[in-house]
Amino acid sequence: VPEPGPDAPVRTRAASALLRGFTATARRDWSEAVERFRTAFTLLDAESLDDHVLQPNLGVAAFLIDDDERGLRLHEQQLTAARRTGALTMVEHALTRGAQFQIATGAWAQAANAAAEALPLTASTGHPGLTALPLAELALVAALRGDESAEQHIASVGAIRERHAVGIAEPLVDDFTHWARGLRESTHPAKALH
Repeated sequence: VPEPGPDAPVRTRAASALLRGFTATARRDWSEAVERFRTAFTLLDAESLDDHVLQPNLGVAAFLIDDDERGLRLHEQQLTAARRTGALTMVEHALTRGAQFQIATGAWAQAANAAAEALPLTASTGHPGLTALPLAELALVAALRGDESAEQHIASVGAIRERHAVGIAEPLVDDFTHWARGLRESTHPAKALH
């Protein structure tokens, strides 16, 4: 697919840059991915972005290249737009994905609040597997804080995973749960490795 020309609409050029960045990521060509994602960011930085397709994908791009500041900002903007329009699935997405940037930057209270807010939203969908991600985030934050509630959250994630498909968030749920377990077992080094 040819790249859009310089006279194409900004959103079209940004979407093309994002797609090419994701393609480069799949090839593990991180240099091109960063270049393409930064092009998309630059094109859209001056825009008032209220786009339910581009906005979450920009957040994914920020995640992939470790641009925490941009990821926080994009997910906050996504959350504001989703609340304004009543798009509950996008509210959940912004809360759970934004929590990941909050965890990474040490904003643990904000991450816990976001995950706690996302939990009843995911539960209300009728798909219990969707609750695994906010529960795993709550487990991780609790473990980072040394809070005993981490065990309960880890157990809840395990119970959900035994009975329900988690979906696309499964690798994140696995990683967060494993990390939380490791933190909980860090006082027992032999257990922490298994």
